[in-house]
Amino acid sequence: LLMIMNPYLWAWNVLFLIVIGEAYPQSERLRHALFDSYSKTNPPTNELNQSVDVSFGIVNKQLVSVDIQSMTMKMFLWTRLIWTDESLIWNPDDFDGITRVNINPADIWTPDVIFQNSLEDYEQLREVSILKSLITYKGLVLYFTPQIRSTTCKMNVLLFPYDSQICKFVVGTWMSSKAEVNLSHLSFSSNLEDFMEHPEWKLTKMWQDFTENTILVDLGGLHENQTFQTLEFWYEFSRKPGFYEKNIIIPTALIAFTGLVTFVLPNECGEKLSFSVTIFLSLCVNLVVISTYVPPTSENYPLIGKYYIFCIFIVAASLLQTSIILSLHYIDRNNVKRPPLWLRQLFRIMAPFVCMTIPSEEANKKYCQVNGETDVSLAEIKSSQNKLDLLAKDNCSPTVESALAQIVKKLNDDNNKDCLVEEWQNLSRILDRVTALVFFLASFIGATYFYATLKGFI
Repeated sequence: LLMIMNPYLWAWNVLFLIVIGEAYPQSERLRHALFDSYSKTNPPTNELNQSVDVSFGIVNKQLVSVDIQSMTMKMFLWTRLIWTDESLIWNPDDFDGITRVNINPADIWTPDVIFQNSLEDYEQLREVSILKSLITYKGLVLYFTPQIRSTTCKMNVLLFPYDSQICKFVVGTWMSSKAEVNLSHLSFSSNLEDFMEHPEWKLTKMWQDFTENTILVDLGGLHENQTFQTLEFWYEFSRKPGFYEKNIIIPTALIAFTGLVTFVLPNECGEKLSFSVTIFLSLCVNLVVISTYVPPTSENYPLIGKYYIFCIFIVAASLLQTSIILSLHYIDRNNVKRPPLWLRQLFRIMAPFVCMTIPSEEANKKYCQVNGETDVSLAEIKSSQNKLDLLAKDNCSPTVESALAQIVKKLNDDNNKDCLVEEWQNLSRILDRVTALVFFLASFIGATYFYATLKGFI
């Protein structure tokens, strides 16, 4: 009544409403219109007992790490969560053509979709809540978040370093069953153009799967069968073996084949045994290095580790053979005896395989005294006998004759021992060559077999 009576007051109020309307954005009007009666605890459907269709997808950005020791995989990815909230629909014409708005996801209903096999502490993911969700005028809610997720994988290192590992992320609802949230995959793309490669691992394959599990749920004494849906995102990684080939495999093979140098060294060399010990210790150290790259488990022990053990075994066997060879070569001259007949026959058979020969029994009898036969000192005995005859004719004293007889006997024994020692040394040389041949064949066959198995040829 006052405004009708006072036209100036009426004009002032109209002007005030116009200014206030301009200062109050349409987006704020839209927010008030949407959320004045909105309840985020109620499902975003108009019909009772109707499930909410929720789509979930992953965009892979970078493989952060694959930890063989802890059997975990860490991935940097973008998650995409899409659903329709029927309580958030509006007419753009009523709000100056606004077709979308950004809302804090904490203010609206969100599905309880989580990574069920993630290792992250969910308290550490609160910074994701600062990201806004996008809502369109048709009620479509899009919630995209960047995340770094870790998951456990069952690592198979049998073919290390040519192994491939398979890991997966399992995504599903925590409490909502299929009757409440109907989960599905977004369109899946295997495009890796924007994917950042890992220096050690290569993402070779990825695929997705969908599963439904019906379980019996105890609802406080009331048992009910409920169906839960899960989405599985699978990844297959293959290791890049270049680093391990250059720093582990090739050096180990060279160290193993260096063991052949042990048999090239002459038996008179004092470093023959110590060289074998050095190679043995080198392989043991490399085996310790390998253990740092594989998980501490007895299952699927890597073949390269078995190859190392094989190399250690043959080097240890060659070390034992070297000790035997040196003991034969430096046999005690004071207690030397002729090698047994079976041993001489055995080495006589092996000698041609290593391009060596053993004198026949008849040839040995010409030089060595066996069971009272003459040996290689026959000429010296005759010379000494002539000297004894001359001394006897000159009526030499018995003391001189006895001394000369002892000298002749000593020369005869020394020559006989030298002949027997030489025979033992000849056997040691044959054994040295045979061991070298066996070592080379074992090393070559073992290396070829293990490398062919690692590369998948066997």
